[in-house]
Amino acid sequence: MIELIKKKKEWDTWVSNMDFFDFYHTYDYHTLFLEEDTEAVLIAYKEGDVQIGIPMIKRNLENGYYDLTSVHGYLGPMYKKLNPGFNNEDFLGELKNLLLEKNIVSVFSKLNPYIPHQGQILKGCGNIEKVGELVYFLQTDSETDQYSAYNRNTRQSLKKLKKSCEVKLGDFSKDMDTFISYYYKSLDRLKAKPRFYFKKNYFNHLAQSVFSKSEILFAVNSETQQIMAGVLVIQTNNIAQVELAFIAEEFFKCSPLRLLFDECRKRYKNMDIKVLNLGGGRGGREGSLMRFKSSFSKKYADFQVWKYIVIPDVYHSMVSTEQKNHESNFFPKYRLKTA
Repeated sequence: MIELIKKKKEWDTWVSNMDFFDFYHTYDYHTLFLEEDTEAVLIAYKEGDVQIGIPMIKRNLENGYYDLTSVHGYLGPMYKKLNPGFNNEDFLGELKNLLLEKNIVSVFSKLNPYIPHQGQILKGCGNIEKVGELVYFLQTDSETDQYSAYNRNTRQSLKKLKKSCEVKLGDFSKDMDTFISYYYKSLDRLKAKPRFYFKKNYFNHLAQSVFSKSEILFAVNSETQQIMAGVLVIQTNNIAQVELAFIAEEFFKCSPLRLLFDECRKRYKNMDIKVLNLGGGRGGREGSLMRFKSSFSKKYADFQVWKYIVIPDVYHSMVSTEQKNHESNFFPKYRLKTA
């Protein structure tokens, strides 16, 4: 059986039954990203004890057709009772029939590398493509093994930082506005795209979520208590995500974020957390952000996306000549902005 779930109560019940999911899969999180002519939907499949859920945003194409896309984050299928020998033929057949019935032209989703078997579930359904890498700490590794992966510059910087700085756990509700203010200033300095300026309701949702636990950590000057850097960490099941981070401009050169990454590694090590994700960065391993993150860990996870053209003739008829000739892996191509 397969269906589209649109109501919060049913969606929440589905998520609570899953063996593997992340906070990105929840109903409330999806509602934060809704725009005009869009709605949050959960593709819900059940066969015997096996349950599979794929959360999406449904968008109107204004020609009687629709497409599905994922929100910000790491998503893909969540599931329950999926055994290693799972045969996905029935699932794929029911999925395709559902999408055709709903006039869905294409599907795009970012995948979650820390949820196993997503590739097994989607095998044979469109394409799964690697688009980058993420750096992470494997929290089942020993303290010695983890610290030995720190490069020389990071070790030296930590020694200096620990002499004049300390880490403080913030009160999420009381310190939310402070974190947002510093975070926005950091984005301004980096000339970040508008989509990274998360509104306050995003943070309010995290504070109230029953599916995850969110914490704010600050690096502060030991003498003046001035805030130097901050991170937002979100824990869901056995996954912890360093979701957002900032460095105050006047402390950029001394890199206080190193102190916070080190503290996060230790703080989320004895809490049933298996993976602490530091995220990726533009330019891959040669980019400055990835080089910074890989100065802590040499463990990389493939960041993949799922692309599925459900109705090829309609899909290709919607792609303009200019879009077709444009060298880009953007998907779906009919939404590519060429101007």
